[in-house]
Amino acid sequence: MNSLELLKVMENFQIFSEQLKSLHPKYAHTLSITQLKILTMLKEANTENHFNNVYFSKKFNISSAAISKAIRDLIKKNLITELRNIDNAREKFYLLTEEGVVIAEQHLAFFQNVSEKILSWLNATYLTSERELIADFLCQWEVKSLSVIQPES
Repeated sequence: MNSLELLKVMENFQIFSEQLKSLHPKYAHTLSITQLKILTMLKEANTENHFNNVYFSKKFNISSAAISKAIRDLIKKNLITELRNIDNAREKFYLLTEEGVVIAEQHLAFFQNVSEKILSWLNATYLTSERELIADFLCQWEVKSLSVIQPES
């Protein structure tokens, strides 16, 4: 596979991700992937975990400004609520609302279903060593993609 073919595959992967999102129930058309990740993380966490903007920014490797915008939109849509630390009023944490729990559960179920189908196809199509190479590439891409495409200063 030459470089142009590889870039086309990566472009198609991005298109696939967007198509996947369009199949998602209810709010998926109005929520970003980051917002869905935030809802999911809040749902999977126990109530003793307190997640703030800094945590989400580091976890998803995106700017604090992008996280703040995603959080504001989730609050406006009544999917999360903002709590402030009693000892430090500037420190904010987030919890799911009842509607946020429903959306997070729908997203988790949808993601589980799609994941099972993709894994089944990968297992039937590729050898273990090939799957390991694919997984390694995707993990590296997730970490490095933004730094790779940033314009040089």
